[in-house]
Amino acid sequence: MSLAVVLLDSVTGLQAKLSDRITAEKYVAAAYLVVFAFVLLYVLIIAAKLGRLSREVEELAELVRARRERGGVDELADRGGAAEATPLA
Repeated sequence: MSLAVVLLDSVTGLQAKLSDRITAEKYVAAAYLVVFAFVLLYVLIIAAKLGRLSREVEELAELVRARRERGGVDELADRGGAAEATPLA
């Protein structure tokens, strides 16, 4: 065998190994990308829920303030609803 044939076989073998490695790296990168996308989606959903809950708490706090101004909290205590009104803010 000549030196050229041996070198050609070596280069061909290295190219095949490199091709397999590049393919595996692409799969790993794709897997990380999928996991990252799911985590990002989860964080966005939780952030949206947190924003909604924050708005609802503010709305409820405003309703409590309005009832206190009208004296409605004492009526609830007299009916056995709330034993003691606790401040929200």
